[in-house]
Amino acid sequence: MATKYNLSSYNYEDLRQMDVKDLRREYSRLRDVAHKRLQRLSASDFSETQTYLRYRNKFVGLKEIKKGQVSKLSKKLSELHTFLEMETSTISGSKSVAARIIKGLQDNGYDYIKTEKDLRTFGEYMDFNRALKKGGKYDSEKVMQMTEEMEKVGVSPKDVEKDFKFWIKNYKDIEKMKEKVSTSNKEGSRRWLKELKSLL
Repeated sequence: MATKYNLSSYNYEDLRQMDVKDLRREYSRLRDVAHKRLQRLSASDFSETQTYLRYRNKFVGLKEIKKGQVSKLSKKLSELHTFLEMETSTISGSKSVAARIIKGLQDNGYDYIKTEKDLRTFGEYMDFNRALKKGGKYDSEKVMQMTEEMEKVGVSPKDVEKDFKFWIKNYKDIEKMKEKVSTSNKEGSRRWLKELKSLL
């Protein structure tokens, strides 16, 4: 992504030295580019990725940044630049990342992950596993890390395939449970996990 100013990077300290008018013009320019990318991501199969969910409401309009707030403007511009430099900020980049993850999984024995749809479903399955154990959430981009953790404790790709197929078969029932049970508090979360475990 081409940037207008000759800076080694759009880091916070460098930007604070720039003229405020230039900062505002550059923020407006890059914000337009970022919003176009986010709109495309929101209408694609990558609308649930970590990149989109993190940045979808990140870039406020200039009206919300007062002219004297140089520090805030510099920080926001730095965040904009970071987002635009991410490979996953574009559809083509996200597809490239997905392709690399799929190849990596297949090279390590997960030959049943063949398409982007398979990868998304596998990512949801990983979320399910993570929720049962720690209540956390894994993005599909971290699938390789999760499979490596599994292999360290002796869980083979074939073992995962069996559970993965179970997940696909029972996915609708699991989603119904999530809709019925509130996870907004600890007690609700415990009930939800208890119901999910009852399927196993």
